[in-house]
Amino acid sequence: MRIRRLIPVICVTLLACIAFVARSQPAPGPAAPQTPPTRVAIANPGRILSELYETQVLKEKLEERRKTLMAKEKQMRDGIDATINDIKNTNPKFVGYEEKLDTLDIQNADLQAWLAATKASLDRQQKRTLKRIYEEIEAACAEIAQRDGLDLVIPDGRQDIPLVEQIPADDLRRILNGRNVLFAAKAIDISEKVIILLDAKFKAGPGGAGHAPEK
Repeated sequence: MRIRRLIPVICVTLLACIAFVARSQPAPGPAAPQTPPTRVAIANPGRILSELYETQVLKEKLEERRKTLMAKEKQMRDGIDATINDIKNTNPKFVGYEEKLDTLDIQNADLQAWLAATKASLDRQQKRTLKRIYEEIEAACAEIAQRDGLDLVIPDGRQDIPLVEQIPADDLRRILNGRNVLFAAKAIDISEKVIILLDAKFKAGPGGAGHAPEK
């Protein structure tokens, strides 16, 4: 009988303890905000560079300069050939014979100096132009990324290998090991957007006439 009388008391005590513990627990805070997924895209700098309208204009300018330089070189070599023929037809005992030899030495030296200077100028122009265009490609990628809400643009330097048999094994290994993208859906490739953006800027240019390629 005593146990039966104690049961209600025990139940009341347990309920009181449960209520106290419940009041002691801190209230659940707001749920932590979920981090949005990172949006990634790719761009192929090699493809962009080769398909830019500016690149086509630069190729035409380079071809014009190449023809001009070849004409200049031919003129200098023709002068050398003329001096050589003159020397051949001159008696070594002639008073001006040594002067003609000196003239030939000067012409050869001038040709070699001109060739070296021309090569250095072309190399410098090519490097400066390539660096500038790649910086423009990077800037265009950043502009498109901000416009489209992208967080990261990865350079996709993969290149087609149509004829494996014609590539040395070491070169093939280097090309394959240099690939930094193994798969990418076509939808995340912004190369075409970059080409369109840079073409529009080049054709507009200062005053709408396009950029003036380096000379």
